[in-house]
Amino acid sequence: MRFPRHCKAFQGQLDVAPWAGLFFVMILLFVLHTSLFFVPGVRIELPTATGTQLAGVTNATVSVMVDRDSRIFYNHQLVGDTNGLKRHLEAAVRAANSGLTLVIQADRRLDLQKLVELRQLATDAGIKDILLASRPLLGEERGGVK
Repeated sequence: MRFPRHCKAFQGQLDVAPWAGLFFVMILLFVLHTSLFFVPGVRIELPTATGTQLAGVTNATVSVMVDRDSRIFYNHQLVGDTNGLKRHLEAAVRAANSGLTLVIQADRRLDLQKLVELRQLATDAGIKDILLASRPLLGEERGGVK
């Protein structure tokens, strides 16, 4: 037994306006969706420097961040005190096959004494290469091209 079919295949032109409207609404939702979420973190304002060179590092690197309240973060994890940091650095030196480079990302309002203590701590842990991270000024020339 055959049943009669009452539907026909669409044979007209496809209207673009509703699809364009849907596209722009989706873009709006995606943009608002990404800015609605709070991303937890600690604000660290790196100092600016003129004439900075992009230092090439051939060794393995570890990162230590210090905010303006002198809280120390090792690889994005809060470390309780300098003794804990020293244990982490010593373990990193033992795990590295070759030399290890420490990158210190310190807030620009941090006391200089704290930076000196961090450098001494890293030297005691066996790290010889220490870099102090900074950000270049906007509009600064790079590679001889302005």
